[in-house]
Amino acid sequence: MGLWGTGAVIVNNVIAPQTDLGYLPERFSGICGEAIGGSRVVVYGSDSKMHYADCQDLTHANKILGITLQAGVADEVIILQAFGQISDSSWTWDVTKAIWLGSNGLLTQTIPSSGFIIKIGEPSSQTSFIVRIKMPIVLQEV
Repeated sequence: MGLWGTGAVIVNNVIAPQTDLGYLPERFSGICGEAIGGSRVVVYGSDSKMHYADCQDLTHANKILGITLQAGVADEVIILQAFGQISDSSWTWDVTKAIWLGSNGLLTQTIPSSGFIIKIGEPSSQTSFIVRIKMPIVLQEV
């Protein structure tokens, strides 16, 4: 089934996705497996720690956890957001375009042309977006 399952439950009036780990809360913590920046998309690695997700690494396609809400160094515990609204005053989203996973955990509004695509969310303003991680679509074997 991959990390994102097919079921869901309502939590705080928002649909919480069901995963192989159970129902994911809106915010949760994880341990960094490397230095991780804020506002980055992460996956759990084989070491059970968080690493940058990458749209070119097909092994990441069904392992997306969420968006980091803070930066951290290796072995530090940081907070992630799996769904719901997040904001950052440095963002300048085009509200007419979706937000996708790019390389090295970066958020982008340019749809990747190889690897896999996964929609991370939709802007609600230039400085915020609603995290709604969708199922990945593999474009080609890399």
